[in-house]
Amino acid sequence: MDFTAPRTQATDTSTPWLPVGLPERDAVTLLCFPHAGAGASAFRTWDEHLSSATVCPVQFPGREGRFADSPFHTVEPLVDAALEALVPVLHGPFAVFGHSMGALVAYEFTRGLRRTGGPLPLHVFVSGRVAPQVRNPVRGLHELPEPEFIRFVHSMGGVPERTLNSRAFAELMVPLLRADISVNETYEHQREDPLDVPLTALAGQDDARVPLRWVQPWSEHTTKSFALHVLPGGHFFPYEERDGVLHLIDNALRESV
Repeated sequence: MDFTAPRTQATDTSTPWLPVGLPERDAVTLLCFPHAGAGASAFRTWDEHLSSATVCPVQFPGREGRFADSPFHTVEPLVDAALEALVPVLHGPFAVFGHSMGALVAYEFTRGLRRTGGPLPLHVFVSGRVAPQVRNPVRGLHELPEPEFIRFVHSMGGVPERTLNSRAFAELMVPLLRADISVNETYEHQREDPLDVPLTALAGQDDARVPLRWVQPWSEHTTKSFALHVLPGGHFFPYEERDGVLHLIDNALRESV
């Protein structure tokens, strides 16, 4: 899929937050919020393998086609900006998916829709992140000196070691990753009523940083159906086990429509 060319759409629905544009008005849209340091291209093959919805990756500032835009360091302004950009162009039924940092943004985006009277998604999918009310005891990672910070990024996987040790990575990606990890680490959960939306949590069975006991409490954030699925792999299991993840999303969306 070409992530620089939008789908055919009316000009008043174009936004840099949706580099592939929106599908036809009657199609179900799956808004996909990427993990820290990633952009819309993380989901470049998903649309070919999902039958129940059209994948619409969300492009956060500071990466890929929006590299010149400053990234956000906290979740509130990031969500506010996403709401301002996406609510006016959303049409028809949609669901949201987010992985890791993207799961937090997807959750707060949905709560923001409710607070502002916007349309609610058919389903919320959160992947690779502890429940919002769980406070991770490890803090301050985004402030580590560069060598320690790069070692932390390496421990998460997903980036080849040769890339991690390059000067270009230090100059271009480290500031973005610090900003994105700060979004996660500075988050303070504010209690609200559970969402009246079905919620599915996904976890990697070998993801040591997101243990299942911290994922299960996502169940407290919906009054509708809740499911927790554990898939093979570590923190980046949605990309290693893409077909399994999309199969679960397909089944859940068919039940939600």
